[in-house]
Amino acid sequence: MPSVARGIVILRYGLAFADQTPLESEEERQAKRSVELMRIKELTLSVSERSSSEDSGVSEHPGLKSRPTSMSVIMDKQKKQDRRRERSKTKEEKKAKNEDMASLKKKTSEWRKFKTSLKHLFRREKS
Repeated sequence: MPSVARGIVILRYGLAFADQTPLESEEERQAKRSVELMRIKELTLSVSERSSSEDSGVSEHPGLKSRPTSMSVIMDKQKKQDRRRERSKTKEEKKAKNEDMASLKKKTSEWRKFKTSLKHLFRREKS
């Protein structure tokens, strides 16, 4: 369609040009305001409903729950964490024990060296 004919169609049917924004009537503005207010109300209601359902651990909608519903699940997780801590403690204790043993072996080997170096001074000479 040529641009002149398109311009006539736009003028005839009240359509705006591409670079012009269409003028809104007062009714359209009121409708937009009421829709926005309804959205805000829905959001505030949904937030309060979400917080109450999250505190209880029960979800009214299908899908994944944000928290477990039973205390047994929570207690199982706590037990697993405690076991992991105990394992890490035992590993650290083993490392410390090995270091202590290594230092003790080093001390005993040094003591033996010292003892053997002094042994020849206190030998009895055979006659």
